[in-house]
Amino acid sequence: MSDDVFIEYSCIINPNTYLTAGFSIAVPGKGIRDVFPGNDPIWSGGFVNVVVNY
Repeated sequence: MSDDVFIEYSCIINPNTYLTAGFSIAVPGKGIRDVFPGNDPIWSGGFVNVVVNY
């Protein structure tokens, strides 16, 4: 229902700790445009994750 683009960065901080960060953009496809005509914004979002294994 949408076309998505993801950009993601991963980093190993040490053998037990990992960092992941990213950004995404979703462009509405035909299905979304048909359901919500004239109101089809481009969605964007971001995230940061830290994982610690012990």
